[in-house]
Amino acid sequence: MNQQAVRIYLVAAMGSNRVIGNGSNIPWRIPGEQKIFRTLTEGKVVVMGRKTFESIGKPLPNRHTVVISRQTHYLAPGCTVATTLAQAIAIAAEAGKDLYVAGGAEIYALAMPHAHGIFLSEVHQTFDGDAFFPKLDEKDFELVSSETIQAAIPYTYSVYERRNG
Repeated sequence: MNQQAVRIYLVAAMGSNRVIGNGSNIPWRIPGEQKIFRTLTEGKVVVMGRKTFESIGKPLPNRHTVVISRQTHYLAPGCTVATTLAQAIAIAAEAGKDLYVAGGAEIYALAMPHAHGIFLSEVHQTFDGDAFFPKLDEKDFELVSSETIQAAIPYTYSVYERRNG
């Protein structure tokens, strides 16, 4: 698979105020929402930034986890380390798989211009935080499905696809 053939998908959950993290924590725990992430990414190549990886502390099970770090000698046991998004895309191409972006904010912002689709859960509450999901531009992405889930904290799960041209 060549790099152009790799499809890139962002998978994220954010609060109503676009917060995705606070320090090294996700400000909510909603089991059904976490299951969406697991179902979408199992068996896939998943990329995340160093800080996101360090907040998790280990490779994601049943996934090829790629960690992007500017530190050229960074070690992430059980993961592949890349220094750029382009390198992460090449790793996915070599594996013959699409690339699923799992954060954080900087990696989402880098990947969004290349994304073919976005799987986004909007948690219906505002949260304190220091990391935010980038704003979606409706001229670039079209909402193709949306479902509101009643949970301990309600959320809306939406799927967006990149518009052609």
